[in-house]
Amino acid sequence: MLTALGGAPGPDPSWWQQRNELSWANNSQALVRVASSPRQVPPLLDALAIIPETRVEVSAAGNTVWVNSDEMSRIDDILLKQQLTGLVHRGVSVPLWLGRKSDLKIDAALQAVFDPEHHFSPTG
Repeated sequence: MLTALGGAPGPDPSWWQQRNELSWANNSQALVRVASSPRQVPPLLDALAIIPETRVEVSAAGNTVWVNSDEMSRIDDILLKQQLTGLVHRGVSVPLWLGRKSDLKIDAALQAVFDPEHHFSPTG
């Protein structure tokens, strides 16, 4: 439709599919979703750029940054320094939260209700 109105064509549909399915990320590495703001994105990208084998995607107009890497301790340090919080969506032997941690009482309460036997990653 954009091209019919004189605009440039958008990305190939496969590009959108990769973002929607997170298939751009390496499945053998941890995947972290970082809540951010557009103002916080440039310094975060600069800090993450020095970590080898790390993939980063910015979405939601800069309000979400997805980080795919094996270097969780380094990413935790970066998020802590920048006062950002990351939620780990995929990873082995990785804490659920990285960076700045808020009061996790609600997380413990939810886990007590939905996962009382701690089958899934423990909170904290």
